Amino acid sequence: MRPMFGIKPKIMTDEGSKGGEGPLCIQEPWPGMAISIWGSPQRFKETYFTAFPGYYFTGDGAICNERGFWKITGRVDDVINVTGKLKMAVG
Repeated sequence: MRPMFGIKPKIMTDEGSKGGEGPLCIQEPWPGMAISIWGSPQRFKETYFTAFPGYYFTGDGAICNERGFWKITGRVDDVINVTGKLKMAVG
């Protein structure tokens, strides 16, 4: 697929340079982007903006081919782990 208008994705390597496959970052803010984590703005900054300074790190890996089509390959930070059933509190 191609990125939504106004969103400028970049593939980064561990050294921060652009590549064809690797961690997916976003170069500029976009409408609807979160600006904090409730109660912990510092955690938001550390989580999304320190791995690749100047870029928003999505936590996903991606591939961009020579025609400009993007494919998300999965999580690279191993944050999402589904281990049980969804439980809802009813009060």
